[in-house]
Amino acid sequence: MLSQNYFLSSTIVIFFAGIFAFSALNTHLNIGYRHLMPAITLFFPLSGMGFRWMTGSLRRITEGGKKGKSRFRFLKYAPWIFCVWNAGESLAVYPHSLAYFSSFFGGPEQAYFHLVDSSLDWGQDGKNIRPVLEQHGVPTDGSVPLYFAFFTSIPEEFCGLENARHIHFGSSNLKETLFEFTPGYYIISATYLRGYSANTNTGLYLKRPDILSDLKNVFYAAFDAVRDSRPLPVLPEEDMDLDRMCIEYQSFRFEILRRGLERMKPEFHVHYSIYVYRLDKTQLKKILKDLIR
Repeated sequence: MLSQNYFLSSTIVIFFAGIFAFSALNTHLNIGYRHLMPAITLFFPLSGMGFRWMTGSLRRITEGGKKGKSRFRFLKYAPWIFCVWNAGESLAVYPHSLAYFSSFFGGPEQAYFHLVDSSLDWGQDGKNIRPVLEQHGVPTDGSVPLYFAFFTSIPEEFCGLENARHIHFGSSNLKETLFEFTPGYYIISATYLRGYSANTNTGLYLKRPDILSDLKNVFYAAFDAVRDSRPLPVLPEEDMDLDRMCIEYQSFRFEILRRGLERMKPEFHVHYSIYVYRLDKTQLKKILKDLIR
């Protein structure tokens, strides 16, 4: 009777959860895992029913009186063991519950391989960056180059990174784009690390070094002019936009840098949404090659 009731109840739960999940996955509004949460709550009673069914079934199997079954009696404790394990993992990640991932899938340290954006990374760890950097002996006074790229609009002052270089390509100020990547610490949020806003022309530039060379020449001509307080260069063709070309070159370089960092193990992380890498001259040159001088 219990098995029949469980089967009927679980079928009803899965049916309604499936309807909601199907609707959520086919809507135009898709900005994070939270849109599936109403469906996930339906699985809580399903888990309870499953626990009850497992304990009852395993007890009947291990205590059925047949010879040889006594050696498997430990199986009746399996549901309890999994419950304690899950509770322990949940407590271990608290209060960063949003980043919880089962150790079967790499744990919270590798959560960004599965989900990013507002499902994991929405700026919640910004205020923790400076304390964690100082904890690991990283100076924030500008004596060591710091670069950061965040998937948030939180200002650098809030993060304690007034002396760091903000990597972003939405600024209308050309001087904010004209900077060089140098050895130092690179602080990258999970969403950017996984390729959010990656340069869509990267494949083209890798296949057409002539186009990339033109972008590089324009970028460094403008870079040298600003550094030496000289007038910005005048491009030979009217349809060539200096600002756009400089931003495009920096965006491409950051995409190549991101790909290199993604293959490296970070020095440490700020909780589970921000990752910190330390690059020396050799490592930076290996990743960016002739994209830097």
